[in-house]
Amino acid sequence: MKSLRYPLTALLLASGIAGGSLAFAQTQVPAPGAAPAGPAVERLSPSTRVEGHIASLRAMLKITDAQAPQFEVLAKVMRDQAAAMQAARPAPGTPRPAQPVSAVERLEARSAMHKRMIVGQDAYLNALKPLYASLSAEQKTTADQLFGKRGGPRHHGPKGGPRP
Repeated sequence: MKSLRYPLTALLLASGIAGGSLAFAQTQVPAPGAAPAGPAVERLSPSTRVEGHIASLRAMLKITDAQAPQFEVLAKVMRDQAAAMQAARPAPGTPRPAQPVSAVERLEARSAMHKRMIVGQDAYLNALKPLYASLSAEQKTTADQLFGKRGGPRHHGPKGGPRP
């Protein structure tokens, strides 16, 4: 299963911090006799994306039954952050709020975003530490590759290895 490039960052950014969502194109099936429709874009909810990512991490790290409780703590943090992201999303059709206009307003908004990111990063780190301590040497090597230099799980390139 393909994982997101920086899922924690994506979760934090999208959880009201700043962010977007992945979009996947799907071809609509036209009604009989109707002209073919173009591709439609469907946005996956943060909760849907995080469940796939949790399953991917569990498989790539080869979590054992003994490690499952520590992994579930991390998964709960990920789910909670996805739920917060989902709650922060405006309902479909809701107009976007006005963007800050002045330099001071933009910097205040950016500062608030960074503070929320730090809180989320700390929660994630506090959940990851006990899990990481329970991993075997082989699992730690995998985790080190997955969580990369930027602190979040890394996207795997076309040949399955971590991207540079």
